[in-house]
Amino acid sequence: MKAHPLLSGAGDNVASLTRMINWAALIVGTGLFLMFQGEVDLPPRIAGATVLLALASLLIFTGRSPIPKPPEKAYDESEEEETEIPAPVVVEGAVEIPQDVEMTRTRGRKQAPPMPTPPSPVIIPPPSAADLPIPPSTPSQQPEQQTMEPLPEGTTVAQRYVASGDAESEQESEIEQHVARERERRAEILSGIERERRMRLAERRAAKARMWSEVEDGEDLAKLLKEEGHGLTLYEEPENPDKGTPLGISYVRIDDERILMVKSPLYIPEKEAPAEDEQIANPPPPGMPPLLPPSDIPPPPGMPPLPFPPPPVSED
Repeated sequence: MKAHPLLSGAGDNVASLTRMINWAALIVGTGLFLMFQGEVDLPPRIAGATVLLALASLLIFTGRSPIPKPPEKAYDESEEEETEIPAPVVVEGAVEIPQDVEMTRTRGRKQAPPMPTPPSPVIIPPPSAADLPIPPSTPSQQPEQQTMEPLPEGTTVAQRYVASGDAESEQESEIEQHVARERERRAEILSGIERERRMRLAERRAAKARMWSEVEDGEDLAKLLKEEGHGLTLYEEPENPDKGTPLGISYVRIDDERILMVKSPLYIPEKEAPAEDEQIANPPPPGMPPLLPPSDIPPPPGMPPLPFPPPPVSED
């Protein structure tokens, strides 16, 4: 049942009038909210913002309802009625066409003569086994036996060897070969890293030793004094050294223009003569080996201590 067009137009006008009032209230409220932004406290500002958001939500979520789409017309497929073909009229002298033959258009074409039916094939009986000719039998050729020549002594005949392959054993061998190659590669990498580390350490040690040697050597004053026009004042101490003994010379820089040369005698200690062997207080009797020096070795367990040898008897 359709609504009256006047009623539907009045409803549209009412809806549009409400939206216009909402729009006007939203615009005026936004202007007033921005104008009194600095003069109003926080609670009135929050209330004004809430009202403006409510008006905006009304404008967004209200409006004309969507126009319903007209329902699709369902077309009922009517079944095609089979037209009854009237029976053909038999005319004298006409050619009868069977119903199974497909009808083709023959307007403006000459009618082709019908194809003649091919003759049925004649079945020929197969010849019997008795009528077949028997081929003449040929004597079977017997294989000639090969005679083996006797082998000389000390010779062996090679035999055929068939190697059996196992998938698991082949996989294990491949894994072992791969592990061995990885170990060799790792050993080469580690040896190269160790060699490089040692070379860097040797370079650092050589640089450090060179730095210390330069610091310890200092200035070569002897070489500087041998040069002509060195412009330095040399002081000797002592002025009259003992020339009978070897002297050691040391240079000490006092300042930029003076150098002190210190001469000190070098005393070489003389080697002392080896001490003569002390005479044995109690020599062994004639014909006896010399006594061993006393030692701290105790006698065997259960034996009394050895007595001292008797003093030698003089011939007097």
